[in-house]
Amino acid sequence: MSFRIFIGSPVVDHEQLILQTCQEVQHINPVWRIVQPSSWHVTYAFPGNVSEEALMEAMDVTELIAQEFEPYTLEPDRFLFMPEKNPSMLWLRMKLNPSFERLFEAFHRELNLRPSHAPNPHVTIMRGNAKRLVSTSLPEVDTAPLKQLFSGINIYRSHLQPGGSRYEVIRSRAMK
Repeated sequence: MSFRIFIGSPVVDHEQLILQTCQEVQHINPVWRIVQPSSWHVTYAFPGNVSEEALMEAMDVTELIAQEFEPYTLEPDRFLFMPEKNPSMLWLRMKLNPSFERLFEAFHRELNLRPSHAPNPHVTIMRGNAKRLVSTSLPEVDTAPLKQLFSGINIYRSHLQPGGSRYEVIRSRAMK
């Protein structure tokens, strides 16, 4: 049996402020859907489809890394549609900081993963189809109040299904 997994930290602050932006975007682009707030996260590593043995290893690594790292804060940068060409997501991009970067590197190193991109902290808050995107204009939003404290690390199982992925937390650890 294989498990499609990724490792990240859940978003726990300012849900209502983020949802207000989503609702404004959805008013203009009604076919775009809001990702369930319980699924909002920043990702450190995406091992993808793994065996049960590799899942157990990821759990052990997550336990060790969580014990080594302290909670940290990410400052918001801006909302933007991604990818730039044919967008399928609305992100709340966060400013890169050393804590996120070290976590990203630690998970890739300990799980022997090759990063597919540079560390880029963001939260996917909406999904849609570029062909059904009416407007890429975004409401004016002061993102400063959306600062996020990350104090835990989750292993998520991604269930692919029509209408989008559903995430299940299969392990959760607090940072030291």
